[in-house]
Amino acid sequence: MDTLEWEDLYPMLSHSDLQAILIVVDLLLTLPPTSVACETLFSQMNLVKTKHRSRLTTSCLNDLLIVKLESEPVSEFSPDKAVDKWLVITLLMV
Repeated sequence: MDTLEWEDLYPMLSHSDLQAILIVVDLLLTLPPTSVACETLFSQMNLVKTKHRSRLTTSCLNDLLIVKLESEPVSEFSPDKAVDKWLVITLLMV
């Protein structure tokens, strides 16, 4: 028995009278099943924005949280790619 995927079903039904229902179903399928990502973000935000750092702008706080949540741990970081890229750009400028 094959599994029916939304990506296969939507084009088949999009020309029918079910357009409004399809839009609602499509929106519901985009919702995350849990709030873990949101809770993690707020937890990290509370660690970054302390009472000693209360004057952080929204833009700066956003940048810090992106680095904190999306970057690999410092123990696993290797600057080799960045150094190689910098060397190539430097050599091209000469």
